[in-house]
Amino acid sequence: MSKPAKKWRTDLRVAIQKRGRRKYDVWTGFAPKGGFFFTLEGTPNCDHLIWMEGDPNIVNYTIPSEKFVGQGSEGPQGTIPDAICILRSGEIEWREVKTESEAAQIRENGSDQVRAQISLAEKYQAKWRLITTTDLNKQRILIQNWREGLGYIWAAHGHDLAPFEHDVCFVVDKVPCTVSQVLASYPPDREPLLLAAIFRLLQKGVLDANLSKKFFGYGTVLHPRITG
Repeated sequence: MSKPAKKWRTDLRVAIQKRGRRKYDVWTGFAPKGGFFFTLEGTPNCDHLIWMEGDPNIVNYTIPSEKFVGQGSEGPQGTIPDAICILRSGEIEWREVKTESEAAQIRENGSDQVRAQISLAEKYQAKWRLITTTDLNKQRILIQNWREGLGYIWAAHGHDLAPFEHDVCFVVDKVPCTVSQVLASYPPDREPLLLAAIFRLLQKGVLDANLSKKFFGYGTVLHPRITG
């Protein structure tokens, strides 16, 4: 759900108050692909959001804040998925993020929350997917790359990136180019905004790059995305 800045600040206060003496981090920021401010409890949820921001197979996603009511083992059960993703294939995924120990308990004993989510996902013609810390660790390189990429995008807040996206596409037209080739085509003072534009074009699916296997750098190869 899209959250204006005022609602985001309120959510941050509530999250900090709820934390009490429990040991977990509270993460805040703006999700450019999702298009909303976020407040997340715990590093796994933050890593998952960064993964969704960088996953080229995810067109858009939301972080629901209102409960859905589904059927648990003992009657109606209110539940909030950790994310609802729209995939490039057209499929929809309802995602639940758990630590490996929590996931093991769910696999062994089940939970009313999960039963309700699976039931609701089917009702909305979506797939339910459990994301564990093991899954997140497998995406370590992609998450690290997009932590850097979101930094460039956040630093460019307030700038119109459309002209810079046009400049990048002018260089990466029909043939692959490295990041350094793109940057070398323009004055050095434009580098931060060009890097932000590159990451936005990757998010939009205009460009492709192998960011799940190799760390981002000047030698990263950018490909025009082949559609159809």
